[in-house]
Amino acid sequence: MTRERRSFKMDHQLLLDVIKRQAGSLWKAASEGIMNFIDSGASKGELELTRRTLIIRDNGKGFRSRDDIENFFEVFGKPHEAREAKTFGRFRMGRGQLFAFGHNIWRSGEFEMNINIERDGLDYHLKSGLDPHPGCTITIQLYDELSHTQFAEIVEQIKANCKYVSIPITLNDKPFAVDCTKVPWDLELPFADIRFKQNQDLRVYNQGVKVLSFYRNRYGVGGDVVTKKPIKVNFARNDIMDSCPIWKAIREELAKKALADRAEEETPVSSRRAATTPRAAPKRLTEQDHERFVAQAKDGNIEPKPFKRARIYKKYEQRANATIQQVFNACNGKVTMPPESGFSFGHRHEVEQIHMNELACVLDRAMLKRWGCDSLEDIVELANKRLPARDRCRLTYMPWDDLMVTLKSKCQLVPDEQLIRIEKIVLAVLRENANNALGGCPRRRDGDDDLPVVKRRIVLGYGPRQSWTDGRTFIAINRELVRQLKTTPSAWDYYLHVLRHEGLHTVNTARNHKHSQEFFRRYHEWYSNKWHVGRFAHLCAADLPRIAVRVNEQADADELYFADKLEECARAGDAVAEAGAAELANT
Repeated sequence: MTRERRSFKMDHQLLLDVIKRQAGSLWKAASEGIMNFIDSGASKGELELTRRTLIIRDNGKGFRSRDDIENFFEVFGKPHEAREAKTFGRFRMGRGQLFAFGHNIWRSGEFEMNINIERDGLDYHLKSGLDPHPGCTITIQLYDELSHTQFAEIVEQIKANCKYVSIPITLNDKPFAVDCTKVPWDLELPFADIRFKQNQDLRVYNQGVKVLSFYRNRYGVGGDVVTKKPIKVNFARNDIMDSCPIWKAIREELAKKALADRAEEETPVSSRRAATTPRAAPKRLTEQDHERFVAQAKDGNIEPKPFKRARIYKKYEQRANATIQQVFNACNGKVTMPPESGFSFGHRHEVEQIHMNELACVLDRAMLKRWGCDSLEDIVELANKRLPARDRCRLTYMPWDDLMVTLKSKCQLVPDEQLIRIEKIVLAVLRENANNALGGCPRRRDGDDDLPVVKRRIVLGYGPRQSWTDGRTFIAINRELVRQLKTTPSAWDYYLHVLRHEGLHTVNTARNHKHSQEFFRRYHEWYSNKWHVGRFAHLCAADLPRIAVRVNEQADADELYFADKLEECARAGDAVAEAGAAELANT
């Protein structure tokens, strides 16, 4: 009988599997890269992410010698020494997460490391003797191109995961880290800062980098916990070890807060109200209460001060009631009311234009029954009688028809810098595809064509018309139309119709104009060319995510979904792409 003492060994395939399976997503690997450059002593970091590449750049100490590479880059799992004073480093395994997602090129000092585990397995190529490179730059050519949806999700996850890191970091040239010194913490402890939030899960950040979230009922509280000292985490950095003394101390603080909240909830409501407010909250008034108050005011039984505080006015299609002060502040006391059909969809556009041009505050017709009057003019007269002669809140009646006449002469352009998100995106996409929309405009038979239609600038504006042109230099689309249609596939069809309709006009269409037989001939001839509706919608929807980033905006989930589906169709061939665009246009 023999007895031996032997050691377990690890096969190379196991190390390769560990490298590939540490992180399930690219955002987790990018977070590991951020932790690495913080450990390297960097004072700032930069990330650049596209659908095909990820670049991580820092100004830390990098790799200064061949020994650094042989001991710390080549060897996985080598223990850190206390003198290194690492913030996050524990296992020397994290860089493997970056290897798993693409062909890596690491550049630091005089060295360049080229890693492609899909091609070379655990081998890598080292170059030395190069020009000195400050810090460390990691360039990753991704093995799989990201879809638009994946790209947007990864950007948001990186921001959320590294929200409280201790140094300035930019992602695609935009800073995202929160300055912890400016956060209103509820608890500032020697080992952690805690901010409680009632309607949120409990999120735990290990020195600024998120470890995990707990359901609120796990510890009875929600919010953000940011540790000041490192906590013990598992190999994948997505769970906290129960033996961690810092986490035990944090749990005790969370338990105290949960106990205090529970005690407050169990306190009788009457006791809490007496301790916090001297009087009960006012009850919600019914419509009958409003009518009763107005009747008392008309009889002269209400003094001016309570009359001014009363919420007895109702703005157009708004649920909340308003005071006369709020109505006055909306448009310097000028008020109007739509005709009896004002509740139909047809008058909403006019109401929006009145508000946009600050012509008057539009009141709801429900006020006629509340005040027992036949017209808004009668309401204004009664309201002004209840106010002192020189009171600044006295109202002025503006007839609806007079405002409509004023609006017909008001077609105004909106500067690009005043546009909201959806307007910026739609305008940028239409301008990008202007040649496809306006190119090939049929010439007039009389030969009296001015500047080519494709040279007209596409802009947004507001006014009584959904679109107009000066006949020469621009085509304007009403911003309210853009806000209604947004970016659905069928919306691009309508935008094409609007652009081509106005493109055929050679006169100012902001006012009344006519359509001749020549106009209709050219219009139908234009629509018979190869750039049909489905193709234009395909181009616009596919370009949207890229163009949105260019104008510093983010496409939403539906927009990304349409773009991804169109790309899938495009990979299968042009014929399938056309069919997919038509299908999306019908959804």
